[in-house]
Amino acid sequence: IMAPGDDRVLRLQEQIASGYEVLADEVRLQKKWDEARRLSGKGLAFLPDHRGLTNLVTKIDRDTKAAKESSSPPRVFGGF
Repeated sequence: IMAPGDDRVLRLQEQIASGYEVLADEVRLQKKWDEARRLSGKGLAFLPDHRGLTNLVTKIDRDTKAAKESSSPPRVFGGF
């Protein structure tokens, strides 16, 4: 019987979280940021301190912000 602190359980959680990291990153590269964020969250549910997923969430947020900034019309000041 595996207990929550069992090394096998920890390795399994790491494998699951890492799998979600790979999937989320593939989706992020397709610019499907909401889906990438959702998949990252599922992975973090298994292992909340997973470094790769934590870094990936930061990348997703950065990509989302950059996409919004590049799609907004340029600001014109003073009408000149």
